[in-house]
Amino acid sequence: MSKYLQYICSSQSAFVEQEISVDLSDEEIKEVHIKFSSERDKPKRGLIRITIWYQEPIDYDRAKELGDHKIQEIINSLVFVRGFQVGEPYLISENIKPQPLITNRMSIKFDIMLDLKQEQIDEFIGLIKTSQTSHIYYELYKQSMNHHDGLGKFMFLYSLLMVIIGASKQQEVDAHILLASPDELNYRRQSTKMIKQNGNMVRSNALETRFTWLRNHLGHTQVDSEIALAIKEINECLNDLDDIVKNAIKEKITRHMNP
Repeated sequence: MSKYLQYICSSQSAFVEQEISVDLSDEEIKEVHIKFSSERDKPKRGLIRITIWYQEPIDYDRAKELGDHKIQEIINSLVFVRGFQVGEPYLISENIKPQPLITNRMSIKFDIMLDLKQEQIDEFIGLIKTSQTSHIYYELYKQSMNHHDGLGKFMFLYSLLMVIIGASKQQEVDAHILLASPDELNYRRQSTKMIKQNGNMVRSNALETRFTWLRNHLGHTQVDSEIALAIKEINECLNDLDDIVKNAIKEKITRHMNP
C-alpha cells in the first residue's frame, strides 16, 4: 500500500460534499486528495480532509516535512480561490509510523454552505500543481481572510495592495486601481483631507477612488463622518477590492516566475 499522511482542518463554513484528486507527478509526492464535507452529527461544521500520497521509498520525517509544506500551499491556494477562513491543519492519520495517541482538531461553528464552482476547482488544482502559493503574498492574503468582519478584511487588503505594488503613497494605489479597473473612474469622489490654502484649512479638491476614500474616511475620522454608512459601503465593495488585490498578486507572481 502506498504511503500517505492525512491532515484535517476546519473552515468558517460548512461545505457541499466534494472530492478533488490531483496528480502532481512529483519526485516525492505522487498525489493529493482533498475531501470537503460537513460533520454528519454537526452539519454546521465544515471539514477539509487532505491526504498526501508519496512515492516510495520515503521515511516519516521526510514525508512530514514535505507534507507540512504542501499542506500550507494547498490551504493558501484554497483561500485565494474561494476567500474564506481556514483553521490550522492537524495530522490525523498516516501509515508510515504508528498512529499518534493524541490528535487535535480545531472546531468552529458555521452557518453558510460553500460550493466550489468548476472554474474555482480548475484554478485550485492549477495552484496546487505549483509552489507559487508558498510566496508571502498568498500567506498575507490568507491572513486578510482571517478577519471576522468586512472592515478588518478591507483595511488589510488595502494595506496588502500597497505592499504588492510597492506604493509609498495613496495616489500610487489609486493609479494602480484605475489602470487595473477603469470602471472605478465612475466611483471617484472628493477627498476628505483638509489642506492649508491661503492661510486657511480647506477641503482638498483631489479625487480619490472609493477604496482610498473609504480607507481615509474611517482611518481619519472627521466630526461629520457617517461611520455606519461607510462600513455598509465597505461591505458592498469588498469583493471588488478583493478581485483587484488577487489580480495584483497573480501579476506580481507571474512576473517573478517569468522574468
